[in-house]
Amino acid sequence: MEATCVTMTIYIPRMYGINNFFNGMFDKKSIKQCEMKIKKMEKDIKKHNQIYKKLQDQQKVCWLANRKVTYKLLTSKKTNDYIDENLSAHEERTTQKAINKVKKHLQETLKQAKGTEQKYQILLEQESRIRSSVRKLEQDIVEMIEFQVNERTRTSTPITSRIHSIIPIQTIVQRMSSKYQFIVPKEFNEKNGCYAKLPNFELINREFRR
Repeated sequence: MEATCVTMTIYIPRMYGINNFFNGMFDKKSIKQCEMKIKKMEKDIKKHNQIYKKLQDQQKVCWLANRKVTYKLLTSKKTNDYIDENLSAHEERTTQKAINKVKKHLQETLKQAKGTEQKYQILLEQESRIRSSVRKLEQDIVEMIEFQVNERTRTSTPITSRIHSIIPIQTIVQRMSSKYQFIVPKEFNEKNGCYAKLPNFELINREFRR
């Protein structure tokens, strides 16, 4: 998948479907190794799912924090403008306490907004790491399947084992897989802006098909 794509799809193969497709060409050890990687990938997908949900929630928190900052900045400006235009020097001194209070609230709001943004950035980094892990496992599984098929076809070439010479192993894996599809958050934010809502992810279960 190209790095410029916003939508990413991860395929979750089922070894018994792929093994049946190749007429039992995989030995028990190879199947077990693949299944272990598939279980690890499913576990990481669950983690990614959780982080992605947290990102969606944190995005809303950031929006709220930024709205508060905008409101406090506007209030502070209006207060200062009113004092400059309407109050005498004596009256201005008596309202200094109120002005300081407005400034303090503004600084606290700015600090909170910065904190929510930092948390969002941390979640983005976590999402990127776990997504890379899932992607790597998916690639490892495809390579293991491809290696196993190539090894077996050196000494035996039944019709079904030659299919991969016409149809890429990656395509076969996709046909024998469930599909986990989601938006890459960082790329989505860069393309659509921080106020565009992150879309939901989707897990599509498929029937095995040739």
